[in-house]
Formats: sequence, C-alpha cells, structure tokens
Amino acid sequence: MMIKVRVFLIMLLLGVICISIVPKPAEAELYIKGKDNPDNAMKSVYVQVFLEWLRDFAAKKSSVVENGKVKLEYIENREPPSWHLQEKLDNIIENEKTVTLILDHENEDIFVDQFVGRGTQEVDISDIAAFPFPPIPPAKSDSWDKAQLIAHVLNEGFYAALKNSTNYLQCHINGGLSSELTARMEVGGNGERMSNALTGGKAAQLNTTENYITLHWFVLDPSDPSGKRKIENYRENIKLTGNMIVGGNLEPRWNIARDGSGNSIITRQRYPPFLPVRKSFEDPPGLFDNILKFRGRISAVGNSTYFLWSGIIHNFQPVAYEILSIIQGEYAENQIVVNHAIVYGSPDADPVIPMLSPSIFYVGNELIVQAYPNLDFNTDIPVQLAPPVGGIAFPPDKLALLAPYIILAALIAIAAVSFAVYWRRR
Repeated sequence: MMIKVRVFLIMLLLGVICISIVPKPAEAELYIKGKDNPDNAMKSVYVQVFLEWLRDFAAKKSSVVENGKVKLEYIENREPPSWHLQEKLDNIIENEKTVTLILDHENEDIFVDQFVGRGTQEVDISDIAAFPFPPIPPAKSDSWDKAQLIAHVLNEGFYAALKNSTNYLQCHINGGLSSELTARMEVGGNGERMSNALTGGKAAQLNTTENYITLHWFVLDPSDPSGKRKIENYRENIKLTGNMIVGGNLEPRWNIARDGSGNSIITRQRYPPFLPVRKSFEDPPGLFDNILKFRGRISAVGNSTYFLWSGIIHNFQPVAYEILSIIQGEYAENQIVVNHAIVYGSPDADPVIPMLSPSIFYVGNELIVQAYPNLDFNTDIPVQLAPPVGGIAFPPDKLALLAPYIILAALIAIAAVSFAVYWRRR
C-alpha cells in the first residue's frame, strides 16, 4: 500500500513539474488607458467604449486590468466585419510588443490619433465615433469607417513598437495607412486615398475657409487604355469645428462638427450619380516616353529622403555620375545626379534596409542608367552592370573551374578504397 502511495505521489510531483515547465502562451502586450480615469482603466468609460468596438469589429472579447493591460479572447462562431483588424490584434499578441493607446474625448489637438512613438498613440474616441460602423459581411461599403480607423491606429503604434521608432512618416505610411487601406478593401472600398505619388495625385484637401477636410478616392479611368488617367470615384466631406489658423500658421485644432441631433456632419458623394464634377489627372504627355540612357561612373552616393520603402509615396536616393557615353537621348554636361526610387524587392535595393544596394551603388562602379528628364531625372528603372571596355569577354569555363575539386575528390575516393582493401587483407 505504501509503495502505491509513493508511486502516486511521485507521478503527481512529475505532473506538477511538467506543467510548470510548459511555456505559457503569449499574452497581448496591449495597454488601453483613458484620460477620464488614468489610474484605473477598469473604471474608464473611454476604455469600455473602445473595448466594445474591438468586440464588435474583430470578434474579440476583451477586458482590462487596473493598469490598462488588455486580455483578448476569440468569440466562437462569429465572423468579424474586419478580419484584418483581428489579424492586427493577433500580431500584437504573437510578437509581444508593447502598444499603448491613451484615449481622450473631444480633444481639439487630435484628429483621430496623434503619434507619440515607440508604440504609444493618443486617440480621440469622439472622432472615431463620428464615422459609420463597418458593414456586416457580405455587405459592401465605400465609407471610411470605424474599423479602418482603429486598424490604422493599432498598426501605426505596432509598427513603431517593432522598429522602436519615433519617425512619424515611416510609421504612418508603412504601419497606419497600409493597414487602413487593407481594412478598406475588405468592405469593397473602391479607390485609394493616394494615387500615383510620382505625378502628384492629391488624397486630401483642407478648406480653411469653410472648415472642411475632403478626402478624394481615385481609381484608374477604365475608359483610358493607356492607364495614365486617374479619376475620382468617391469623396467624403467632413465638417470641422475649431480654429485652423493659429498665429498665422496652419495648426489643425478641431473636432468633427455635429448637427442639432448630435450626428456628425459628414457628406459622402460617390460616382454615379452623386459626383457630378469629378477630379481627375493624368500623366503629362510623353512623361515616360522621354528617357535618358547613359553609361556612367558613380562619383558620389547621397542619403535617401526618408527611411522607408517607396509605395504610397516615393522615396528617392540621389546618385552622382560621371557620364562616360550617351546611349539614348541628349544631355550636354558630363556630370549628372539621378534620383533612384527605393522599391522593396527591386534588384537595385538592399534586401532588408530601405536603401540602394551598397554592393551596386558605390563610388567607381560603372552602370547603365535610365532616367526621366521630365521628372528631374527621377527613375524607378533598375540599373544594369556596364559591360567591360576593351578586350574580349568570354563566359567562364565552368568545367575548368571545377577541375581541381573533381581531381581532389577522385584522389580521396582512391585512397579510401585502397585503405579498405588493405584492411581486409591484414
């Protein structure tokens, strides 16, 4: 009997040890705090409103402890209006990066969110509340909705936490805008806030006289076979209150205006039929037809404009060349500076860091370069390595290169066989 008890106790002890060494699942490093009760997130009305949005839009049941740390659980058998928003929350959990949202209400210094850096965002929930709810699948919508804004806020903060960054532009574009547009595509949103940045398409306009901010959504014009013309497909006019001009400078301090019933004043015009005058633009004639192609030797490599990949905006890195010969086009001088677009996955770019590849762009290297004179010699065309000058270039004889290694392998094989025969005859 004592033996059985001992065996049971030993097995119980082993079980406890095994449970204690099993790694615990990662918990969400997401903190949400409200300025209405900064010392206790559990009693903050702002926090409770935001958690309800996460539940409704991402099918995530959420709660907070006193310090604002969020616990998330899936809601079984429920399809979220935004799978992308659910994915963003999962990313925060899996990477265990700290993202902190500080919630406020009717703050004139914040329009939706204000970037702080390194994972912290200040958020005005009254601005988010002014926008419509995302449609329940499979319904479609062209509205800028709450789920898109929350995806923007979370991923801008998450990107900043991943990169430990205080660079607003980098985090806003690579984190916030990319996530917002992905969530927009889920609900059938047709059009992009920013069209071809190389030719200057406008995404938003601020009317300081009438206190409106207007978002323009562009699509390619289906009637233009060249693909150069972009045309407005959708427009949102958001009425604002507050002063936009402070001390003679443009300092946006506003809230979204509301009518007598408390409803936000946002008008939406889509085509057809409620957008009688559509904004449009197209690439200037011959913009991409006129190309300067030359063989050049690099004399200097500058720094890029931003630390980010080209995408919603273009990021260029200047390179100075000594022109050795003109292959196509005309250029009178023997020195030129070409601005190369930094495109992720391009053979010109570093595979990890948003910059031109240092193994290609270094002083003294000779390249074949193509650039657009009509765009101040900007280019997104990959360079080519210049062929050797003088003499005759032959392709390498691969068999000749491998011959020493083949002979060495044969000698090793012969020695191994000889040793094996000798060992058997002993």
